[in-house]
Amino acid sequence: MSTSKLQHALAAAVIGVAGVAGSAHAATVDTVLSLVIDVSGSIDGTEYTTQMKGYAEAFRDTSIQNGILDMGGGDVGKIAVNVVQFGTSASEVIGFTILDSIMKINDFATALEGQSRVEGGSTDIAEGIDVAAQTIASWLNTAGNAATRRVIDVSGDGTDNTGGSVTVARNAACPPNVINGITVGGGASLLNYYQNSVQCGTGSFSLAAADFDDFGNVVKTKLRAEITGEPPTVPLPASAVLLLAGLGGFAAFKRKPSKKS
Repeated sequence: MSTSKLQHALAAAVIGVAGVAGSAHAATVDTVLSLVIDVSGSIDGTEYTTQMKGYAEAFRDTSIQNGILDMGGGDVGKIAVNVVQFGTSASEVIGFTILDSIMKINDFATALEGQSRVEGGSTDIAEGIDVAAQTIASWLNTAGNAATRRVIDVSGDGTDNTGGSVTVARNAACPPNVINGITVGGGASLLNYYQNSVQCGTGSFSLAAADFDDFGNVVKTKLRAEITGEPPTVPLPASAVLLLAGLGGFAAFKRKPSKKS
């Protein structure tokens, strides 16, 4: 067996999420990622635009693009990502898209920036998680689709205040998915809520953006970690204290020997 075929066989054995019988549109990816975005009534039009631009600029970031396409360490150099918006209810607004080239990543960034909001009203984080978990399961149940990492990425500016229990939804989705969070404003109390009620899974974490203007920088840090599987590291921005407090259980995600001076 050739080296390349052996590597492919080993990767398939390790992933073991779905069948690998191919089809013209089948793909094996490093990460299947669902972006679950709060668009409830507490987020005004300007904040929504800033939020979506933050996601778009993150996907245009060179380090994130390189992380997606990196084929080192057994990675295949592509991810699958979709977008779920939640308010009083939740819905998938961009279906799973394979990002395996600079052009496709940039096209996805453009789609994010141009995506209109389809929800509003109250804040049903639980349904956002439910829809994300359902769409990930459906994608993985398609023959030929598999992923090393399954990540639900929840962003929001408030606590769940309608619909079902967020902890019930979280526990139903995790495992097999890891759920990470990013809070916008709300201080330490909202971050604590996300840590205790939203995030879940080995290596899960929650980060905090001080406000929507800070969101773009923090979401870059978050996506780099989710795409590469490396712990999030940042310079010390205004939100540094909250960010460091939110690292939670991420230490178990990929342990490395600590260095002592």
